[in-house]
Order: sequence, then structure tokens, then C-alpha cells
Amino acid sequence: MHPIKTMIRRMISGACILTLAAVAGCGSGSSWGTHIRELINETKRQAKAADIQAALIPIFSDPNIRYDSSEMNAFTNRLPPQIISLPIFSDNSSNILADWFGSTNALFVVGGGGFGSWGIVVVRPGSDENPQSKTITLWEEGVYFLNEYR
Repeated sequence: MHPIKTMIRRMISGACILTLAAVAGCGSGSSWGTHIRELINETKRQAKAADIQAALIPIFSDPNIRYDSSEMNAFTNRLPPQIISLPIFSDNSSNILADWFGSTNALFVVGGGGFGSWGIVVVRPGSDENPQSKTITLWEEGVYFLNEYR
């Protein structure tokens, strides 16, 4: 193949890849990732982590709520208004899921969809559970942010 044709093909391929990456919004530089980080910052400005943890104590204390991974979303309807109204959930407050996070010592409350989720993970007061990971970062003791759009 002629060197000029090869160069043109490579340039077209490179342009297509760059266009696809820009349209898909992949990676931490994506506009959606930036938006989720803004929601996290707004949540930090408007709420106190200790108040979030305290609002979920009734769920942690209810003996009728047991850990059963087959019952995903078993108590989403019982989330208090101060959780549902957090800025982190402002984009889709009618589609929030809640479930135990590995045990009954941590509860995750998330929004999102098939390409990623975001929300909070709250640890039972007095528990030494540490759900921190690549996508879960500590806000303050017992309360973490989940952000799969890093």
C-alpha cells in the first residue's frame, strides 16, 4: 500500500477513536464523571455525614430487616426523606436502591444504571467495617461515597 494512503488511513482511524471517546465520555474526564463529583461536593456542603448515619439507625436497628442478597432493594421504601433528598440523588430520586453491603454492618444507597452507579455507603455506628475501595471513598467516619465514574 502506498505510504500516503497508509498515513491517511491511520489519521482517519485516529480521528474516529478520538471522536468515539469524546462522544462516549469515558474515563474520569467525562462530563458525567465531573457531574457526579459536583453532586458529591454539593452533598458535602449541604449535609453532615453524622446526620446521614443517624438517619439510617432505624434501619440498622430493625430486627425484621435481615441480610438476604436475594431480597435486593427490600427496604428502599423505608429510606428517610433526609437520605432521598441528598444532592447525590437529585438526578434520579425516584430510582434509588438500598441494600446491605456485604453484611448488616454496612448499607449502600445508590442511584445509577447499567454503566455505573453512585451514592453512599453507611456503616452501622460502632462497627469497624471498612468498605473503602477503588470506587468507594471515605467522607467522614462511617460514611462513604460510591462513585463508579471516577
